[in-house]
Amino acid sequence: MSAQQPLTHFTRLFLRRWPWLLAGTLLTLATLLANLGLLALSGWFITATALAGLGLIVGLDIYVPGGGIRFFAVSRTVSRYGERLVTHEATFRLLADIRCWLFARLARQDPLTLGRLRGGDLLNRLTADIEALDNLYIRVLGPTAAAGLAGLATLGLLGWVDGRLALVALALLLAGALLTWTATRRGRRSGERMSHLQPRFRAVIIEGVRGLAELRVYGGGERQRRLIGRHGRAWSQLQRRMAHLTGLGNALNGLFGQLALLAALVLGLWLHQQGLITGPQWVLALFAFMALTEALAPLPLAFQFLGRTRSAAERLLAQAEHPARVVSPATPAAMPGRFDLTLKAVRYGYHAGRPVLADFSLRIPQGSHLAITGPSGLGKTTLLKLLARLDDPWSGQILVGDTPLHTLPLEAWHGRVGMLEQHAPVFSDTVAGNLRVAAPQADEARLWQALAVAGLDTRVRAMPEGLETWLGESGATLSGGEARRLALARVVLHDPDIVLLDEPAAGLDGASARALAGRLHEWLQGRTAVIVSHDPGWLPPVDRVLDWSRPDGVTNL
Repeated sequence: MSAQQPLTHFTRLFLRRWPWLLAGTLLTLATLLANLGLLALSGWFITATALAGLGLIVGLDIYVPGGGIRFFAVSRTVSRYGERLVTHEATFRLLADIRCWLFARLARQDPLTLGRLRGGDLLNRLTADIEALDNLYIRVLGPTAAAGLAGLATLGLLGWVDGRLALVALALLLAGALLTWTATRRGRRSGERMSHLQPRFRAVIIEGVRGLAELRVYGGGERQRRLIGRHGRAWSQLQRRMAHLTGLGNALNGLFGQLALLAALVLGLWLHQQGLITGPQWVLALFAFMALTEALAPLPLAFQFLGRTRSAAERLLAQAEHPARVVSPATPAAMPGRFDLTLKAVRYGYHAGRPVLADFSLRIPQGSHLAITGPSGLGKTTLLKLLARLDDPWSGQILVGDTPLHTLPLEAWHGRVGMLEQHAPVFSDTVAGNLRVAAPQADEARLWQALAVAGLDTRVRAMPEGLETWLGESGATLSGGEARRLALARVVLHDPDIVLLDEPAAGLDGASARALAGRLHEWLQGRTAVIVSHDPGWLPPVDRVLDWSRPDGVTNL
């Protein structure tokens, strides 16, 4: 993929909001033209009135130029306000579109692929990388287009005064373009390094905070501090380099502007002495150069950070287009009439040559309830992931009835399966919003029924606003056990035919776990269920228990 393709992709995505982009660009152009008109006309008018006062000009009309000055002054204020309002609104809408675009693609990727991303890296892509793209429109595309059109207008105005002044302005435009190109080249490497360093820096900090207790227990705090300090120094060094480039760009931009103004001053004086232009026209040209310099000033800084924007776009596009490990077949088989699950000589693991399940076979008849117990690391959770088809086995077969699982339509299969994973996410949303992730159209009665099965209804009724209570950092908080029961309520609300529960009683005391077992036993009637647990003491009545802690792997009936 070339370096320009990611930016081109997001530019096409931006075009969906073309009315906002066009309005923002036109208002930016209107602001620059109003500033040009105000400075140029004011310079001309002040000079003309001074000469009229000296008796060098006879019959000066002060009303039309005065009205023009007031028009440009008001227009500049109004257009500047409108430009800020519209461009920021457009930017917010664009960032919202990108977030929806990215989330839609992440949702289609398998959890194992997403799980390989470090927390700080994924957080950086969802926040900093997306926010870096606001530079593309609000600082690059819009201002560049407006500055280019304003430059053409300035060339036309100066060409009307005298073509030689327009050539000086053209030289200023070329110098501005050269400075912008240089800023892009010089800032690209540092911007890309900043873009790559930021997620690593954030990941190191997040991991240090999350593992603070372990670092204290095992004496790793000093090493973590040195690691954070090393990343912090590298980040500060890059920031200083970008600040130096910014200062140099501003200095050169000012220098080019002053040199162009000096050239216009000398050339205009000569033209005036030759009688080719009037004094007011000479001053008009000088103020037009000042306005042109102001229009070009923001561009080097914006393009200096283009490397960082490009790197962010590359990472977002690479993540969004990452090939899924598990996909629906091109020609899916029909869903079978029965959901008997059969595993035949299944081999699977997370590292090549190190299978977690080796030649594993099992049959789970439709409607039966199976419990699997044993210590961690034996493949209990892995088995659930394979049954849910979050990944495919290395070898062997998983059959649904007589149909291979990998030939079934993936979305239809996920619609039949409900899985409670070990990680129980709680979204920053209301209780009802968290539940309706599983069933968007569910009414309140269904929500309360699901909470009752999970044993969380009493807790939610005690909350200030019940189902509408906000959860997360700015709202109510849930304990680990309550978060798992909220996730279990989502599974209940999904109403699946096949239920896969990974440690549903984690975080519960003995009495609460036994109460949960009774409710699960009632709800699971008529469904196929596989329950994984370290503790067999709380389990609801099941048809059989596989105790994987036993070396002979005997099935307890």
